[in-house]
Amino acid sequence: MPLHLNVITPERTVMKDQPAELVVVPGQEGELGFEEGHSLLLASLRVGRIRIFPQGMDAGEEVILAIGGGFVEVSPRRVLVLAESAEKPDDIDTERARLALARAEKLLREKPEGLNLTRAQTALARARNRLQVAGQAHSDTA
Repeated sequence: MPLHLNVITPERTVMKDQPAELVVVPGQEGELGFEEGHSLLLASLRVGRIRIFPQGMDAGEEVILAIGGGFVEVSPRRVLVLAESAEKPDDIDTERARLALARAEKLLREKPEGLNLTRAQTALARARNRLQVAGQAHSDTA
């Protein structure tokens, strides 16, 4: 029996009951990987990517999602990701991500009065992650 992956954001369900052999998420202290039979776990997630190895795919094939942080709840047969944001590579608006990256870099360079440094650093990490995931998808198909 495979794991069943659900990825949910405040706006939508990105994946529902996706069968997977392995799911790897970006935990706060590093990557966390889950297979069927994993013990119960609840952990917070950082900005990064979820790597999904669907059941029946050839070795090395994976599905990638860019996420903007959140939480993961794991049980022996289910992985639930509650993400602030989650996007498949083809859904990422790279122009919007480039503009967000430029804005965040400018804010961090200029450090205007009243700047929320944590928020600016998170925006920078999200934009970089989105561009990396989108670029990875395009290089995979090239």
